[in-house]
Amino acid sequence: MLASVFKVADPPDLFIVNLECPILDLENPIKKSGPVMKVSTTSAEILKYIGVDIVSGANNHIYDHGDLGIIETLKILKRISIEHLGFGETNVEAARILFKTIKGKVFAFINYTENEFGIASTSNGGANPFDPINAFHDITSVKKMSDYIIVIYHGGNEYFALPSPRIKKQCHFMVDCGADAIICHHSHFFSGIEKYNNSLIAYGLGNFLFDLPNKPAQWYNSGILSLIINEIGISFKVIPINQCTKEDACLLNLMDSEKQNDFLQKVLELSSNIQSDQNLNQKWDEFVAKKAPGYLSNIYGLSRIQKYLYRKKIYKLKVNSYRKLALLNLIRCESHRDIVIKVMEDFTNHNKNSKS
Repeated sequence: MLASVFKVADPPDLFIVNLECPILDLENPIKKSGPVMKVSTTSAEILKYIGVDIVSGANNHIYDHGDLGIIETLKILKRISIEHLGFGETNVEAARILFKTIKGKVFAFINYTENEFGIASTSNGGANPFDPINAFHDITSVKKMSDYIIVIYHGGNEYFALPSPRIKKQCHFMVDCGADAIICHHSHFFSGIEKYNNSLIAYGLGNFLFDLPNKPAQWYNSGILSLIINEIGISFKVIPINQCTKEDACLLNLMDSEKQNDFLQKVLELSSNIQSDQNLNQKWDEFVAKKAPGYLSNIYGLSRIQKYLYRKKIYKLKVNSYRKLALLNLIRCESHRDIVIKVMEDFTNHNKNSKS
C-alpha cells in the first residue's frame, strides 16, 4: 500500500515516532495471540522523507518476526541514519537509554512497553519491558546526567481514550522518580493530557499512520504532540491530523480549522476526566463492563458458539464460587501470578518444541 504523508512545515529539533512493527521483506512470524505485522523495506523511506530522527520500538509488535525482524530493522535504520531506542538484538540493547544534546541541554530518552509477546530477555531480542523497579533505577540514575528525562511508554487499553486508574498512578510514580514528560501510546485513540508536579503526561497519541479499514472514527483522527521545552518549563501543542484510507493509498492530512477545533475540544474533555479520579473510575468501570464478556469467555475457554451466545445473553456462564475465587487469587496475587506466568511460558514452549 502506498502512503502520502506531509513534511512538518517547521521542523522540530527532534522528531520521534513509534515504530509499531519490524521493517523487512522476508517472513519469520512468531507464535502469538493477536495480529502479526511488518512493513516492507521500501516503507522506511517515508520515515526519512518526513524527517524522523528517532524511532521508539518498545511495543507489542516490534518482535512479530523474531530476531530476524529486529536485525533487518536495525540494518535499515542504520542505512537511512535514524536512531532507535526501546528494542534491540539483546535485552541490554533494548533497555539502553538514549542521550541527546539539544541547544546545550542534555535529554535522556527511556522507552518501555507493557509485558506482552516480544519482550526482550536473556535468550532473545525484542522490546524493553516495563518493570516499576527498573523504571525507578533508570530514571533516578540519569537524573544527575541530564537536564530533562522523557519517558515513552507503550501501554494501555485499545479503543479506550483514557488511561486506566493504574496507568495514571504508574505515570505519576515515574514523574515522582524524576521524569519530566511521559508520552504514552497503544490505545490507537488520542487521549487527554495532564500536568502533574510540573511534568507533562500525554496518555495517548492515537495513530500517526496506521491504514487499517473499518475502524472507529478515533482511529483515523489524531494529533502530533509538539513539546516546547525552555527555561520556563515544558508546554505543548497538539497538531490535529486526519488519516484517510483509500483503496490504493493512505493519505495523511492536517485537519481543517473546524475539525481542529472539535478535536481539541474533545482533548480538553478527556483531560478533564483524567483530572477527576471519580470521573476516571466511572469511565473505566463502564469500559470494563463492555469488555467483560470477551475476557470471561477467553478465561473460561468458551467455543465460538458459546462466546456468541454468551455475548447475546442467551448462554449463561456457570462456574462455581470456589473456582471464581481461586482464579481471582491466582491473577491478583503477585506471587501466584509469577508462577502462573512461568508455568504457562514453560507449557507453551514445551508444546512448541514437541511440534517441531
